[in-house]
Amino acid sequence: MTVLGGKRTEPRKPLRRTKTINKVSAKQAKKQRELAQIEPPVDGRCESCHNPPDWRGLAKHHSRFRSHGGSDDRSNIEWLCGRCHSLRHGIKET
Repeated sequence: MTVLGGKRTEPRKPLRRTKTINKVSAKQAKKQRELAQIEPPVDGRCESCHNPPDWRGLAKHHSRFRSHGGSDDRSNIEWLCGRCHSLRHGIKET
C-alpha cells in the first residue's frame, strides 16, 4: 500500500487471461468452403464498371445481403473493384 496525495492506494492485481477459442460450426465451415470455391472473373475486371481493380483488388459482394435472406450462390455474388464495392455499401469516395 502506498500513500499518494493523501489517498491510500492498493496495488492492482494482474488481470486474469482467459483463453478463447474461435470455433466454427460445421454449417459455417461448409458455407466458407462454398464461398472460397467461387472463382473471380477470367479477365480479372470488375463486373460492374468493367475496369481493372485498383489497389484493393476484387471483392465478393452479395447482391442481396445474407442478413436479408440472400444466398451464397454464384447468382447472388458479384466481383467488384474497391470503388464499386464501396459505392454499393453507400460509402462515397472522393
